Amino acid sequence: MTATRVFRNAASVKPLRASLSLCACLLLLCSAVQISCGQDAAERSRKGYELLRANNLEGAQREFQEAIKLNPKEISAVVGLAQVYEAQNRLPEAIQQYETAVNLNPQSADIRMGLGSLLYRAERYPEAIASYQRAADLAPYTASPLLAIGDAYLQMKRYRDAQQVYLRAMGYEPGNPMVFYALGRYYSEREEWRDAEREFQAALRLRPDFRPARLALASVYSSLKQYNDSIEQIRQLLAANANDLDARAQLAIAYEGLERRQEAVREYRAILAANPNLPIVWGNLGWTLYGAADYPEAIAASRKALELDGKLAYVRFNLGLIYAVMEDWEQAKKEYEAAFPVAEPSDLKAAITDVQDALKKKPDSAALKEALKLLQSAKVGKR
Repeated sequence: MTATRVFRNAASVKPLRASLSLCACLLLLCSAVQISCGQDAAERSRKGYELLRANNLEGAQREFQEAIKLNPKEISAVVGLAQVYEAQNRLPEAIQQYETAVNLNPQSADIRMGLGSLLYRAERYPEAIASYQRAADLAPYTASPLLAIGDAYLQMKRYRDAQQVYLRAMGYEPGNPMVFYALGRYYSEREEWRDAEREFQAALRLRPDFRPARLALASVYSSLKQYNDSIEQIRQLLAANANDLDARAQLAIAYEGLERRQEAVREYRAILAANPNLPIVWGNLGWTLYGAADYPEAIAASRKALELDGKLAYVRFNLGLIYAVMEDWEQAKKEYEAAFPVAEPSDLKAAITDVQDALKKKPDSAALKEALKLLQSAKVGKR
C-alpha cells in the first residue's frame, strides 16, 4: 500500500511539474512578445516624431496609431498623436489623447501643461486653469504653470487674479523675461500703457532679442501716440527679419498715426500679398483707406475682413462710420446694429469717439448725428 501510494503520489506530481514548466515557458514567451511589442511601439513612435518634425502629419498619425496598437501604454505615441491632432486643428481629439496620457502618467507636469494648453485653445478656461494648477502642484516654485494660469484669467477678464498669479511667478523666477512680458500684457489689456511700457522694457533688458516683447512695446508706443518710438522698435525687428509680417503690420499702424497713409497702405498690401487670410490686416487697411477718403476701397477692404472673421466688431463699426460719412444712414444703421451683438464696451467707446471726430469735420452731417445718437444709447456686453 505504501509503495502504491508513493507511486501514485509520484505519478500525480509529474503532470504538475510538467504544467509548471509549460507555464514558465508561456510566461517567458509572453514576456518576450511584450518586450518585442514595446520595442516595436517605441520605434514606431520615434518614426512618428521624425515625420511630425518634417510636417508630414498623415505619416506621423499613422506611425503613432500603429505604436498605440502595439502598446496602448506607449505614452510618447499617445502624446505624439495628440500633437498631430492639434496641428490638424482637431482639438476635441487632441484633448482626448492628452487625457489618456494624463491617465497613463498622472504625475507628469509637462503632460498636464500640454492638456491645459489645448483646453485654453478650446476656450475652456476653467478646465485649463485646473490642469495648469495641477502642473503647478507637481512642479512647485516654477513660473511657467503660473504664467499659463494668469493668461487664462486674462481671457476671462479676471484681471486681479491674473496679476496676483503673475506676481507669484515673479517671486519664483525674478530673472525670467517671460514674467515681465506677461505683466506687460496684463497692463496692456487694461490700457495702462506706461506700466505696460515699463514691463516690456524690463523683459527686453533681460533678453534683447525677445521678439514678442519688442513687438508689444512697439504697439504700446503707438497706443501712446509715440509713433517714432514705435518705428524705432520695429526697425530693430526688421533688421533681424525683413519678412516679419507682424512687425510690418505695426509699422503700418505707426505710419497711419503719422498720417503717412500711402506708406501705411503699401505696407498693408505687401503683408496681404504674402498672406491674404489676415482679417485684422484687412480691417486696418480699410481704416487707413477711410482716413485717405478712399471710401469705396475702404468698404471693400472692410468687407474682406468680415468675410474672414464676422466677429470683428470694430470693423463693423468702421463700416457704419464710412456709410454715415457718405450720408447713407440706412446702411450705416445696419452696420452699427450688426456690430452690437459681438461688441465689447471698449469697441463701442472707440466707435463713439470716431463719430465725434468725424462730426468735427462735418458738423452738419445728419447721418453722423444719427450715428452718435444710436451709439450713445446702445448697450453692449462682454463676449
